[in-house]
Amino acid sequence: MSLVEVEERLSLGARCGATLVAGVAGLYGAAGAFSTSNGLYPTVGGGVQFVRLPPVTRDPWNPKTHAVRQDRQAGGEMNSIKAEAALVGMTLFLALGCQTQAPPPGTSEQTSPKARTATVVTDVGFSTPEAILYDAQADVYLVSQTNGNPLEADGNGFISRVSPDGKVAELRWIDGRAKGVTLNAPKGMALVGDRLYVTDIDHVRIFDRKSGEPKGEIAVDGATSLIDLVAAPDGGLYLTDSGLKAGETGLEPAGTAAIYHISTESKLTAILKDPGFAAPSGIAVDGDRLLVVTFTDNKLYAIKDGKPTVIAKLPAGGLDGIVKLPDGRWAISSWEGKAVYAGPLEGPYEVLVGGIESPADVAVDTSRRALIIPSVKGNEVVIHPLK
Repeated sequence: MSLVEVEERLSLGARCGATLVAGVAGLYGAAGAFSTSNGLYPTVGGGVQFVRLPPVTRDPWNPKTHAVRQDRQAGGEMNSIKAEAALVGMTLFLALGCQTQAPPPGTSEQTSPKARTATVVTDVGFSTPEAILYDAQADVYLVSQTNGNPLEADGNGFISRVSPDGKVAELRWIDGRAKGVTLNAPKGMALVGDRLYVTDIDHVRIFDRKSGEPKGEIAVDGATSLIDLVAAPDGGLYLTDSGLKAGETGLEPAGTAAIYHISTESKLTAILKDPGFAAPSGIAVDGDRLLVVTFTDNKLYAIKDGKPTVIAKLPAGGLDGIVKLPDGRWAISSWEGKAVYAGPLEGPYEVLVGGIESPADVAVDTSRRALIIPSVKGNEVVIHPLK
């Protein structure tokens, strides 16, 4: 999936897929008026398809583009008028059919021959969306947004509520700028009971699950970039610190890479602390072990008793999120691959959804069997139906 202009997102291809494109191409192709010299511009990956239709061009010096005019000059004016009327009529018919399928404002829907429609939530005010959490109880998607520098305590982070149909229910449901709320650069989220836990640089912020009201925080001393967190079987939390800091040319190791456990009494314990660990990012629980992907390489680790073991290598690096799919496979997002890969735990992994810029912490809508993907640099969220 490529990031394209708004008008391209709402183009003929996006509104009614291959039917309209083929219909218009056939009609205008017969009259010599539809130019495919530049071709269509499809980007297809895992059921997401954007189509850019090139502008119709008529070269006044090329007789092939003026078949109608030549026909009139030859005395066949009536046949020419009928042909034009047919072209206009059929084009309007297809266009009207397309309009009835137009997605709601703020979304664009893409159709693949082999998959259900995917929805892209875009141009709605998102600002570097980092993570998705599906709250099955409320049937809503929570979207954390750093809204700027991911390592800066600037007090302007926020969390949005998005309905499963792609409509934004509340853009700034939890707002770092609001009185009494501290939220700088929120990333990973987890629900435990009636509490929502959110990583925020060197703290875990706590909010009420229903109202979003602040309910406290847990400081993680020595952390530089807390990324993901997941509910633990014992009622606590597991979380990752990528150990990255801002350098002269970008992010660089700070020597704080770690995996922590927070107990139900808010006690912090380091499960693994290793300055050489390659920027742990996404985390998940798999039985009696943890699964962790790393942002600075392409490896999937299993961690048990504080010891990491590489169990798979992905096709590309810059790994961010990890989640288990309804069919038992695991989905892992990759910035380098601009894709979400899926496969058995120990591989091999193949592209599930491709062409996504900076896919981050993914989630699964278990009620609808959909994969929810935030695009950090694209400022959008992709709702991708699963088979």
